[in-house]
Amino acid sequence: MLLCVETTHKVLRMDSVLLVIKGLERSFGANQNAFREAVKKELNGTIVMTTYNRKTYHIDDIEFDKSPQSMFERKGEQQTLVDYYRVRHSLTIKDLKQPLLKAKASKRDLHAGKAADPGDILLVPELCQSTGLTDNMRANFSLMKELSKYLHQAPQEKGPRLDGFNKRMREHPEIKSELVNWGMELDGKLVELKGRILAKEVVSFAKGTHQVDDKGDFTMAFRSNAHQRELNNMVIIVPQRDFAGVDNLVRTMTKVAAPLSMAIGNPKQIIKVPDARSGSYLSAMEDALNLKPQMITRRSSTTW
Repeated sequence: MLLCVETTHKVLRMDSVLLVIKGLERSFGANQNAFREAVKKELNGTIVMTTYNRKTYHIDDIEFDKSPQSMFERKGEQQTLVDYYRVRHSLTIKDLKQPLLKAKASKRDLHAGKAADPGDILLVPELCQSTGLTDNMRANFSLMKELSKYLHQAPQEKGPRLDGFNKRMREHPEIKSELVNWGMELDGKLVELKGRILAKEVVSFAKGTHQVDDKGDFTMAFRSNAHQRELNNMVIIVPQRDFAGVDNLVRTMTKVAAPLSMAIGNPKQIIKVPDARSGSYLSAMEDALNLKPQMITRRSSTTW
């Protein structure tokens, strides 16, 4: 019997969601409407992790009219969030006026029976950490270069990490006991298979051929390709919260295309999507297809 294991990574920021909200509050001052819109734009659709049980939640909305002092029903009794976290998790909420984050129970928890009510879940920003990267972080070359060392590991690096994981599994008392009950035992090393090294591919271009290097890179040869086409009929689909980054996207595409002798014009139309629901994207894509574009681009800081 084989066990398939892969290394995965999640970027977890050290600052709390409350610090993000406070930063936006300082930026907008007394303009509460602009501040609230900015918070929703920044947080709606993002994934946060709670510090007390390390669970992740998808943020659907921000409840500005509620706070940690708001009451909710638990086991037939009314209780504030302040009291709940103090009694259940031994945590003291310091900011009693912060808004709450609205999320829903995950499908995994619902299927596992851990959450009987599929209704809204209210989270305290002070007790949540943001995950993923902001646009400013993605634009930081030094940061992205450092992160790539962990996110894109070579086989020589993955092997020792998987060996370490295997060792922890074999030495964990509860896991060892469970495996014994099933009459199973984890092997001490990874499965080794025989393979062959393929010869380097030769890619043909208009001006000759190019032998691909050990990393499979033929970017430099591609730059001299003489058959580029102009891209002057493009439609961009963008969530409302990410609309501010569209200009930067177009500038970056134009900048990257220039060395390839490829001309990219301004988008024919920019379609804003109000939320992250699949139905909203399908509607936007139908509108985009009616324009018969050469390419449809989705600009977002989240996955599909």
